[in-house]
Amino acid sequence: MKSRLLALHPDWHVWTDWYEDRYHGRPANEALEIARATLPEELWAQGPRAVNARIAELIAEHAPKEPPNEPGLHAEVRNGKLELRGSAPAANETADPLQQSLHEIVRRKARDMHAALKPAANQYPELFKVATTYLKTVEVPLAELDVTAAWSEGNELDGLLHAYSGQDANRTMSEPLEPALSGRLDALLKDHSALILGFALGRLLTERADRMRMEGLLPDELRRPLLDVLSAFRDLREVIEPATRERIEAAEAAIIETNWRTGRVAYSGYALVRTLLIGAGRFLLKMSVVTIGLFGGLPAIGGLAGDPQLLATYQFALLFRDHAAAILQFAAGFPELRRWCEHVLAHLRLDDEINNGEDEPN
Repeated sequence: MKSRLLALHPDWHVWTDWYEDRYHGRPANEALEIARATLPEELWAQGPRAVNARIAELIAEHAPKEPPNEPGLHAEVRNGKLELRGSAPAANETADPLQQSLHEIVRRKARDMHAALKPAANQYPELFKVATTYLKTVEVPLAELDVTAAWSEGNELDGLLHAYSGQDANRTMSEPLEPALSGRLDALLKDHSALILGFALGRLLTERADRMRMEGLLPDELRRPLLDVLSAFRDLREVIEPATRERIEAAEAAIIETNWRTGRVAYSGYALVRTLLIGAGRFLLKMSVVTIGLFGGLPAIGGLAGDPQLLATYQFALLFRDHAAAILQFAAGFPELRRWCEHVLAHLRLDDEINNGEDEPN
């Protein structure tokens, strides 16, 4: 029945989707059902095209609102690549002589730290990876500094310092840092903290991270699904912008090596995954017509290479499908985010967790 209706016109999906939702026992949106059932007679008299168009509008009007990003982070797909967008300092902050001086000190110490770590890169690969990403972040002029990235990567360096200094020996197989390297990193992080807390956004992120940790919003159970989703994004080489992929790899390395309860690494990872999901999900909802056609019959991946947007749609839709359980587990403690992720999954008809592998109705 579904294929016959959609062959007549794609707009019949508003009815086939409704039927499948009821068939699988998915909860109905009461306000939407009332609006659908009380469409005026004069609209029905105009025929199925008018009725179906209005129902599609009602579905969009009653869809869950996109949840907000954490402070200072945004992600969007540009030319088929998912890209993180951070926040630069305010003009009065970049004009502050103390911030200018601290930035120069941090840049110099970050260069020295990176050079000192290079011979030990094989011994401390995660630390070297994060130090490399951090150096790239702080090397730019102060007015172009991505405060959110610098804040997050500083947290990751701090977490790794604890892990490699023997204070968190149960979390890492690597030898403790040599005293000279440990001292260098500790000195860098002291100046890093002074620089970051000189930015209003840095203070806001610190307060937000500490409050979420104290309120128990970042439990140990969040770590596993967070890493599952993060690694899924990391593997999408063709549709993740290179600098964004480096951020993902650095965060993943730090989370794997550090104690989840140490410092602010947990919040940094949570904010990153939340932002990536919102950016990819927003793109999929925007590209929904293309996606519905895609999953009516999956094309060969080679046939998508010439269209970056279509390739990104395919890759992110597969990510949501294949990692639906981890995504929903990650979002479980954040109702607004979970409802929206469920909406994305349902919209794409990829919600395997709800379907439980059942056959679609005829």
